[in-house]
Parts: sequence; C-alpha cells; structure tokens
Amino acid sequence: MAIQKQTTLPDPGSYLREGEEGDRP
Repeated sequence: MAIQKQTTLPDPGSYLREGEEGDRP
C-alpha cells in the first residue's frame, strides 16, 4: 500500500494494515 507510505499522519487504520511492514509502532 504505497498510499499509506505517503501518509505522514498517524492513521489508526493505516498503521494497522502496515503492521507487516513495521512502519508504525
């Protein structure tokens, strides 16, 4: 999901899907 990568705001829905990438705590 490149869209979530460009999102600088801590999206509660984005980091949940990005959990596999470990971008957000």
